Amino acid sequence: MCLTCNPYCGRCHPPTKRRAVECLDCGKTNSFDDGNVTREVCSFCGGRLPKMRTTQTRRCRYSGLICADPCGRVFEKQSDGVFKECDRRVPPLDALAFARSLKHGPSE
Repeated sequence: MCLTCNPYCGRCHPPTKRRAVECLDCGKTNSFDDGNVTREVCSFCGGRLPKMRTTQTRRCRYSGLICADPCGRVFEKQSDGVFKECDRRVPPLDALAFARSLKHGPSE
């Protein structure tokens, strides 16, 4: 565990902030200080921004449960073999919630 938490790190828990990125079209730097880390368009020209790096859903070795946004604990194996509760676990979406999250709805 770190002595001070770096919000961009993602080792102890998923990152809480997104680093500034450069627009692919105009080259200007976009920061996410407004809290909208999922923004995909440039605030200057409306061009596309690079996607935020996300980790894939995995089974956590710390808790034994599937996590949709795993942190660094996903690779920690318990020495005593007993799983512990993780307060930073993000459960995966069920099928209905996933279908609602799609921009154009589920395919028919």
